[in-house]
Amino acid sequence: MRAAIVLGVIAVVVACSSAPRSGTSRDRMIIRADEIATVQAANAYDIVSKLRGSFLRSRGPISASSEPTSATAIMVFIDGVQVGPVDPALHQIPAVDVREIRLYSATDAVTKYGSRYNGGVIDVLTARGGRP
Repeated sequence: MRAAIVLGVIAVVVACSSAPRSGTSRDRMIIRADEIATVQAANAYDIVSKLRGSFLRSRGPISASSEPTSATAIMVFIDGVQVGPVDPALHQIPAVDVREIRLYSATDAVTKYGSRYNGGVIDVLTARGGRP
């Protein structure tokens, strides 16, 4: 009897821990429109710095002996088109135009965009970009 109670409690705990949580779960690599609406920002740089400051951290040189290069810099894309490094690119995108911002880690950026992007990529999706 006691074993049955213990097993029942364990089953309830496991079921509760695996049940979907109410609300939406956040992907830390994406800043969505509903989050953007919660901050006052003039441009995409302000949005990123207020909501995911870690996006802006340089990934640094590939090794201790190498100098940082454009290959290790975080590159910015707007609606899938490369526009340049974080500064000045993110400063030039008005906040009202931003629908979503995605960070691709070095590994994901190389897979999606090619070996020139091993510093990572920030892809800004705009309202006029036409992507869902």
